[in-house]
Amino acid sequence: MWKLIWALEVPNNVCVFIWKLCNNILPTKANLLRKGVVKDATCMFCEREVETGKHVIWQCPTAQDVWGVGPRKIQKCHSLDIEALDFMELLWSKCNKEEIELCVQIAWGIWSRRNSVLHGGLFTHPVQVVHTAERRLQEYKTAQAKEGGTYIDVEEKREIKWQSPSVGIFKANWDVALNNTSKCMGIGVLVRDHLGKINAALCKTVEAYLEPVIAEAMGALRAIELCREMWIQEVIFEGDCKTVVQAINCKEYQWSRYGQVVEDSKTLLGDIRRWEMRHVNRGANTTAHGLAKFAINGPIDRI
Repeated sequence: MWKLIWALEVPNNVCVFIWKLCNNILPTKANLLRKGVVKDATCMFCEREVETGKHVIWQCPTAQDVWGVGPRKIQKCHSLDIEALDFMELLWSKCNKEEIELCVQIAWGIWSRRNSVLHGGLFTHPVQVVHTAERRLQEYKTAQAKEGGTYIDVEEKREIKWQSPSVGIFKANWDVALNNTSKCMGIGVLVRDHLGKINAALCKTVEAYLEPVIAEAMGALRAIELCREMWIQEVIFEGDCKTVVQAINCKEYQWSRYGQVVEDSKTLLGDIRRWEMRHVNRGANTTAHGLAKFAINGPIDRI
């Protein structure tokens, strides 16, 4: 079976993912609980079952919604209570090689969506998960068909560096880090001008362990507070949590669990003459992330 898995024509990261899934070494909540990293192994989607590999990939209702719009041959098999390796053997008995390649690409898409939501990203629609899997698989095979071609997953591998704002405008990057062991979070904020000169750097430890998206919302709020304290009137805020950025930019009242923090941010932004709230890749937010990581080793509250 292992030779069959590694012989699949899919991106290397997908092969590695399937290998980890079959060996039960994915960082699921069940595995993290055994290592003492988390205290609750309940699936964050269905909030009923323990999050094991087989649960998150094909037994959870959110995963079944994806398989329900996936390949026909697998639609009736995804709810079976079998281990990952047995599931792969079932695939080989029912599907041809091309269909299996699409299935493992979809499985990787489900896992990738889980990780995105865990870190504050949006929940992708099941149809979009399947379409993205089909597109990435086709891009990979097209690249491999070219002589000397090399496949690069643009959405994952591209590196975007910090870019300076226009003259007279400041840029404030923020990020947060969570420490499950000490039950605290760190906030990092970095304010720079058009020359890239650092005007302020903030490291703050918060003695609370919050849901990632709420923590990110608090990070954005602290960045806004800092700019108000500095009397900055033209500023671009950048963070790598798209959910929070979209919520702050939304004109409608936010009724979500992190909505009150977002609404507080909107109120403070009313005191700033010109502002933008942008989502950026982690590569453009590394310094703020470093400050946040430093803060979780606190306690610290410095500007």
